[in-house]
Amino acid sequence: MKKKQERHILALSGGKDSAALAVYMREKYPEIPLEYVFIDSGCELPETYAYLNKIRAILNIKIIVIRPKRNFDYWLKYFGGVLPSPTNRWCTRLLKLLPYNKWLKDSYSKARIFSYVGLRADEGREGYRPKNEDIKPIHPFIKDNMILDDILHILKNAGLGLPSYYSWRQRSGCYFCYFQRDSEWKGLKIKHPDLFEKACNYEENHSDGRTYTWRSGGFLRELGINSNKAPILLIFISSNCEYQDILTSCQIKFNLGWFLPKHFFTSRAGSFSSLFALIPFGQERRSSLSVYLLLWF
Repeated sequence: MKKKQERHILALSGGKDSAALAVYMREKYPEIPLEYVFIDSGCELPETYAYLNKIRAILNIKIIVIRPKRNFDYWLKYFGGVLPSPTNRWCTRLLKLLPYNKWLKDSYSKARIFSYVGLRADEGREGYRPKNEDIKPIHPFIKDNMILDDILHILKNAGLGLPSYYSWRQRSGCYFCYFQRDSEWKGLKIKHPDLFEKACNYEENHSDGRTYTWRSGGFLRELGINSNKAPILLIFISSNCEYQDILTSCQIKFNLGWFLPKHFFTSRAGSFSSLFALIPFGQERRSSLSVYLLLWF
């Protein structure tokens, strides 16, 4: 029996983990002929497209862009105005998974696909499992025991850094992602008021008078947003070495040994007002420690 052709594919999300995986695979497994794809829902943030361009330039790679045949507005009308939600994720299914699986079928119907996924060893989840037996997920970060601290160092050393949307939200994805917290919706309003307005419009003006919202707490317009304030600032700090990154208008440089006095924080958006949250993150098996630092300016 003839052996099936093998293809090695890495799907970039526009987030930090898949970007770090692209760097990691190129450096540690250069013999693997990887193909890079991005599934464009048509509802991505401008920062996502900018980060993908940065990945192309720094890694000198070609990224195949896959788009759905029908856009979000088509499917929203198909579902009678019912917005996607954590319990009804039709947007992921129809704007991401369906076009990706169709592309695989059209391009490599007779091939064995190795799909490289950027899940980390410290995430504690398996991720998407394809029903097609010819698609095998590969998790290099889990196999090599790589955690968040490692990903941050990979991105820094490669010159990629973090996507700029990390200055106000914690995940890649569509601008109207229903997993966003209120602080991230507020960040969208400040950073991209046009996209925030579009998200609001999707909640309103249903001809049948029904009500659908992105968040369980009510309409987006009900969020109390002070446009004179900058959004939540998410900073990753590594204890292994001094880590510097420029996020939005704030320039921060420090390590875990400092106790975050006010004079270490400068911003054109305003002076440091309060520490919103400090969430420790780490693994006992590592001497290193990373934290998420959330600040409100």
